[in-house]
Amino acid sequence: TYQGIFSFDVLGLQDIHKNLDEEQLQDYLLEAGALGSTEFTSMRDRIGQKKEELYKKSGKNPIINQQIEQLKQLENQIRNEERKLDTYHRLVDDKDKSSRRLENLKQNLNQLSKMNEQKQKEVALHDQTKEWKRLEQSLNIETIN
Repeated sequence: TYQGIFSFDVLGLQDIHKNLDEEQLQDYLLEAGALGSTEFTSMRDRIGQKKEELYKKSGKNPIINQQIEQLKQLENQIRNEERKLDTYHRLVDDKDKSSRRLENLKQNLNQLSKMNEQKQKEVALHDQTKEWKRLEQSLNIETIN
C-alpha cells in the first residue's frame, strides 16, 4: 500500500543510512513509485544477466560472438560456392563454344573431302582426256566434240 511504501517515521529515517545506500534507496523509491512493487529490480537484474550471457565486452566466448563467427563462416562458404558456380558456368560456356567449333571444323573437313574427291576425279579424267587426245592424234582421227 501507499502508506507501507512511502511512509517513514523518525526512527526509520535515522537508521536508513545503515540499511540502504543512496543507490539502493533511489531504486526502491523508483520501483515503488513507478510500479508499486519491487519486481522492477529483479526483472532488470535478469535482463542484465541475459545480456551478459549473450554478449560480454571482456568475456570468454559469449553466444552472440559464436553466432557472429558462424555467420562469417557461412558467408565465406557462400562466396566460395558462388565462385565455384561462376567457374562451372564459364567452363560449360567454353565447352559449348568448343563443341560448336568442332562441329564447324567437321563440316569444313567434310566439304574439303568432297572437293578433294571431285578434284581427284577431275585429275583422273584429265589424264584420260590427254591419253584420248594423244591417241586421236596418233591415229589421225577426227576429234569428237
